[in-house]
Amino acid sequence: MNLPQRIYAGLPEQKIEDRCICEGNWRKIVGEYQHLFDRKYKNEDGKVFIFYGILHGSDDYYYLMWNTEEKNMWLLSCVGHIESYGYTLIEE
Repeated sequence: MNLPQRIYAGLPEQKIEDRCICEGNWRKIVGEYQHLFDRKYKNEDGKVFIFYGILHGSDDYYYLMWNTEEKNMWLLSCVGHIESYGYTLIEE
C-alpha cells in the first residue's frame, strides 16, 4: 500500500501532546478517532478508503480519507462523524 508519508510538527521522539500547538477541540477529536487511524472504510459507492488521520486546516479540521483505487486523499469536515458522510467501517 503506497500511502503518503506522515509529517509531524516537532521531533519524532516527542509525544504528540508535547509537540501539538492545538486550539479548540483538536485534542478531543484526535482522542476520539486516533484508534481508527489506518482502518478501512467503504463509502456508499462501494469504494474503499483508509482513514489516514486528521488535518488541522486553516478553516476547519478534516478527516483524511485515502482512496485506495484512485490513489488520492479526500477531506471530510470534522463537523460530523465519518459515518454521517456515508462511510462504513470495514471490520477486519
